[in-house]
Amino acid sequence: MNLSIRDPGGSGRALIWAHGLASSMALEDQAGLIDWKEPAAGWRLVRYDARGHGASPGSASAADYRQPLLAADLLDLLDHLGIDRAVVGGASMGAATALYAAVAAPERVEALVVAVPPAGRGARRLPATMLRTAATTVRLMGKGPFLRMAHLTTPPPILRGELEPFARSVVAGFEQLPRDRLAAILRAAADHDLPADAALRRIEVPALVLGWTTDPGHPAATAEHVARLLPRAELHLAETGAEVRTWEGIVRSFLQGV
Repeated sequence: MNLSIRDPGGSGRALIWAHGLASSMALEDQAGLIDWKEPAAGWRLVRYDARGHGASPGSASAADYRQPLLAADLLDLLDHLGIDRAVVGGASMGAATALYAAVAAPERVEALVVAVPPAGRGARRLPATMLRTAATTVRLMGKGPFLRMAHLTTPPPILRGELEPFARSVVAGFEQLPRDRLAAILRAAADHDLPADAALRRIEVPALVLGWTTDPGHPAATAEHVARLLPRAELHLAETGAEVRTWEGIVRSFLQGV
């Protein structure tokens, strides 16, 4: 398998974690929403860089970053590691990947951890337009104009103050990606919604949905919508950075109960 992977091995139950758009394991280590340096006791935490991200190779074609393909990579990772079933989770793009994986192969997914799912359904219009514009800007004019705008853009309220390092890590991810690959990844993110409502209603496993307020790219309404559709979902919404920092404990408690 070509993906860059971190796997401690061992016999513990498996948790597969997928990072967000333009991020990587290294960037999550610096400013992630959840501190994975010390995994939950008794769990085999597997992390990886999605195709085209971090240390994993990628192409300059947006078609290669479609969510069904990202989900197929996650499921192939289970095969590669000899894992029959796992708790599958992720943040932002990784949250969508986890949902698509559960739809594609429900028998492989023991439970879900869905953190800040990207804007879906009607809430997608503005974020999708911004991503599409960004992709076009990068493709035609290079990364410079896009990165200058990214640095000048004020983060949404939830990502100021305590969570500002996370906001900076997103821009750092943009800076690290090659121009053509960045344009392709942004375009793919603009073009793909979450799985269909009917498909989400069929995911009959325990699910933890973590959302926050005041971020149009990851609106609370989308997290609430996903939690309503998943038959066995538990929803937590954060309004402050301090509340986001409680997510690590919430995830650990959830895993203990699965």
